[in-house]
Amino acid sequence: MSLAPTGARGKYLALWIVSRNLGQLVGGAINLSKNHEKGASGGITPDTYVAFIIIQCLALPFAFLLSPLEHVVRSDGTRILVSEKLSTRSEFKLIKFTMSSRLILLSALWALWSFFYSGTWSTYLGTYFTTRSRALSSLISPFFCIVGCFGLGFILDLKGVSQRRRAQIGLGTVVILNAGVYIWSIIMQVGFNQRDPGHIDWDDSLYPTAFLPYFLVQTTGPLSQSYMYWLLSSFATDAQANVRNGAAFRCLEAIGQAISYGMNTQIETSPLIGFIVSFALMAAALGPMIVLVNSTPDRIPADVVMEEQEKVHPEKVEGLKSQEV
Repeated sequence: MSLAPTGARGKYLALWIVSRNLGQLVGGAINLSKNHEKGASGGITPDTYVAFIIIQCLALPFAFLLSPLEHVVRSDGTRILVSEKLSTRSEFKLIKFTMSSRLILLSALWALWSFFYSGTWSTYLGTYFTTRSRALSSLISPFFCIVGCFGLGFILDLKGVSQRRRAQIGLGTVVILNAGVYIWSIIMQVGFNQRDPGHIDWDDSLYPTAFLPYFLVQTTGPLSQSYMYWLLSSFATDAQANVRNGAAFRCLEAIGQAISYGMNTQIETSPLIGFIVSFALMAAALGPMIVLVNSTPDRIPADVVMEEQEKVHPEKVEGLKSQEV
């Protein structure tokens, strides 16, 4: 949220989605290799986790290669505004202020909704699809998510369009795509409630129309998260504010995810209820989000402040650039 150049934040967030989905691709490949036979009952062995342990071990050294934010010069030549270090007490006060800020309050329902889909559509997949169909979905779903997030990133990084207008276009795109998937899912589930299809395999004629809602929500869901992180960074007053705002959003996001999975653990609950609740949450979140989006600044406040500081002390950024070379 802070490292990306102002005009490339959408692309950088898409790259974050790519890195996040690489783990899902590895897990999906392992899952499908073990459950590709028709009639497979599924199961996880300790070997399944070996690849993830290796990835985690390899990632640790790279974390130490990250430069401190105050030494970073972005690819467009700009620097990151970093505030002075605060005491623990002061930091807690700022966290409290962040959780009650207008930015977080207006985006709270969106945060609760943005990951709510995961529990509901996972229940849908587990209820109506065979083991090998679910294994296939775990491999192919992340691919389209990557494509979709780069598409949204392109919209959010449009040149010659104000930041507020891009925020408005992005909001409309995310809402329309999610609404389409929800309507499709509800139609499918109403049909399943009337006539149980049993467990659908990938060679059944019903598979494409039944599976596509799950497949598409694995893209439209992350789009809502990627968009929100982009929007939060548009209001940043410094790098630490980005961290606090992102953490507050993630906290609320996790609460929504927990509620979703808890609701779907009820055996007697049809996925239809989850679909309708998800749709209702999005509708409820839309009003506050429109208010927030329409107040998006045309420029990131932190960038404006940094430019003013550089005019007063231009030698600082020149020194950092020479160190980078």
